[in-house]
Amino acid sequence: MPAASPHPPGQPYVQLGGPSPYLGAEWEAQPNRSRRVLILCHVGMLIHFPVHVAMFLAVFAFILAFSLVGEFVFVVFFFLEKPAFRLLDRGLVSLPSGPSGGRRGGNCVTRASPASPGAVSRRC
Repeated sequence: MPAASPHPPGQPYVQLGGPSPYLGAEWEAQPNRSRRVLILCHVGMLIHFPVHVAMFLAVFAFILAFSLVGEFVFVVFFFLEKPAFRLLDRGLVSLPSGPSGGRRGGNCVTRASPASPGAVSRRC
């Protein structure tokens, strides 16, 4: 038979005087914030959110404009496309999340050294 619940079903659990029994003894309620602090937090949020949205839109517009200019340049000056791709590949290789994982050449092999246990040899 299941144990009886500490309070009637469907009723909210209310305990007067002290923290809930589900919380540890070290728990303390945070002090109430004053009206002035709440107003300042709200005004800060009203300023902060639109600034972040504007920054996101500005970065998006910059990337879009940069790519459109690049596309136009490569359509008009088609002979620059291959050097630009080589430059892009050279730059992406040095990034850790690039096509080769931050390694030059992309074909690095790590093997355990048979000469000394625990040592590894890396060949790129």
